[in-house]
Amino acid sequence: TVLLVVPFIQPQSVSLDQTNLSMHVGEQVQLHATISPSNADDQTLTWTSTHDDIVTVDEQGNISALQAGEADIIVKTSNQKEAVCHIQVATSTQHNKWLTNLTIEDWTYGETPRTPQASAQFGNIQFIYSQYLDQDYTSQVPTEAGTWYVKAIVDGTQDYEGLVSDPVSFTIHKKVVEEKDIDVPHSLSGTATQLLSSVSLSKWYWDNPDQILTTKISKYNAYYEPEDLKNYDYSQIAGYKDGRIIRELSVDVQRQI
Repeated sequence: TVLLVVPFIQPQSVSLDQTNLSMHVGEQVQLHATISPSNADDQTLTWTSTHDDIVTVDEQGNISALQAGEADIIVKTSNQKEAVCHIQVATSTQHNKWLTNLTIEDWTYGETPRTPQASAQFGNIQFIYSQYLDQDYTSQVPTEAGTWYVKAIVDGTQDYEGLVSDPVSFTIHKKVVEEKDIDVPHSLSGTATQLLSSVSLSKWYWDNPDQILTTKISKYNAYYEPEDLKNYDYSQIAGYKDGRIIRELSVDVQRQI
């Protein structure tokens, strides 16, 4: 009779599929351990947590995060070979909400832009603007006259949810131009029998520059075309129509010597 003695193979090491792990309160994750050599006779593993009040672990390596903090999950073989996974637990993402709805006041072109008003339960609020209701929002504060839209946003973090408000419309009104703002040419003079175009104007134009100057006529039609109709309202200016201010300008016509 031959007695065959088969040596007992002991675990030489154990490893985990993760050695550092970030979790949130309420989250569950399973760690997987590998014994080397894989043909070790005793595959028994013992799982423990250094802080059961922060994370717990069961005999299958299932981890449950209970509260914010840090702990180590240790897995050991029967002959005390071990591996460690360090766990960091953060608070769970909290529900966020608007405390006051977004509002903004209108203003007039050239004035200091109004600051939107809103408040959220968590996070810093940013404001974004667009000419369009549903697209092309940027952080650039508009300055041109017209109808605009603003949204309030809060970037989400691991601690609280992000927020995006409904768009709110506002108006940058055109600046109303007053008569005193119009520089009407004056002290004009010319010579009879010359063309009206010989009387030079600054920013104004003669309606009929080929008209002949005569001492019998002292007023001639001229017009001014405002450059910025988008931001300025000329509707209250006498003689304004269809993008032009039309006036009769006095010209002192002298007889030709």
